[in-house]
Amino acid sequence: MPESEVGELLHQRGWRTAFTVADRVSAWAALVSVVEHGYGDDIYEYTKELSCRNWLHEAWILLDDHNQFHRLPGPDLWWWRRHPRILIGDLGCALRSAGAIGTDPDTAWPSAGREHGPPLEPGWRRPASHPRITGQRAPQMKQPLSARLHDN
Repeated sequence: MPESEVGELLHQRGWRTAFTVADRVSAWAALVSVVEHGYGDDIYEYTKELSCRNWLHEAWILLDDHNQFHRLPGPDLWWWRRHPRILIGDLGCALRSAGAIGTDPDTAWPSAGREHGPPLEPGWRRPASHPRITGQRAPQMKQPLSARLHDN
């Protein structure tokens, strides 16, 4: 299916609007950028913003421009099993109460430099232990975020 039709089809299937791929890629990039520095909003806003990745997952399956270098995504919705490394604000409190372990925001970015990743705010540097540098994944929680939301 052409990209121009995907948003409309997903809207007909229940998404609140006929998003474009560019809209959802931008939303995902913006969320990743915020999360890298500490997401301070609440768990409900986080899950709402995280849904942009679900839309991209559904759209990818419908797009007809796959080629030998792009494989279809599996059924694994990995972004729901991970959480921000820096736990601040209401989301940080909710995740800590569910057993998440995070990095102290005061020590997460100790000094200046821009050796890896996108530009940071002046005076910040990614430490050598940063997941982008070491290739490590964010700490895993005992129970997926989506399961905890439905338990209440």
